[in-house]
Amino acid sequence: MLLANLAHCGRDFAGTPLSWNDSPTGVAVDSTGRTFVAESSGHTVRAITGGGTVSTLVGAAGTSGYNEATGTAALLDTPSGLAVRESGGVITLLVCDRMNDRIRTVDVASAATASAAGDGVTGFVDGPADRSRFNRPNKIAVSASNVKFVTDVNNHAVRKVTGLGAAGAVATLAGTGAAGDGVGDSVLAAFSSPLGIAVDSANYVYVADQGNNKLKLI
Repeated sequence: MLLANLAHCGRDFAGTPLSWNDSPTGVAVDSTGRTFVAESSGHTVRAITGGGTVSTLVGAAGTSGYNEATGTAALLDTPSGLAVRESGGVITLLVCDRMNDRIRTVDVASAATASAAGDGVTGFVDGPADRSRFNRPNKIAVSASNVKFVTDVNNHAVRKVTGLGAAGAVATLAGTGAAGDGVGDSVLAAFSSPLGIAVDSANYVYVADQGNNKLKLI
């Protein structure tokens, strides 16, 4: 089944076919059947209803930047990975805002954004989430216990985020900051530009280690 024909840049649609053309790079689905798509070149996150309507959830089409706001007043820079977190009836979308080196949240009901981790400066720093640093976070997965796992591509690492913002913390789960190909504990484990990531119900983390052409398990 064709969900969306990616052919027309930056436009919202109702009905079928649904289309745009701004490099969709991430997708997530919530329990209501809505599909969310990260449009990296368009600097937006789009939503597709079960009835087939495409709309812009956050971001200004074609405009990169950083601004915490609501809907199209919020600015992103090359959003990539997405994940959905649902708790107490609240649906939150987590966004790897790649070129801003941040993890952002979007309250789906209000389309309000907030910074969840990263201070916007490129680097490799663990600690309080609002003072942590990433180097091109790419994909994100969320466990049942609300732990976030992020592929930090240019740091060649997998990062773990607990909590959000000033109340949260970032730690390096595996990877040294340098490209390599090792397995073992957190000291020995090494990646080369890890991209995709998933976590299962037993909290095993699966990593697509792009540069090494391997799938690794943590």
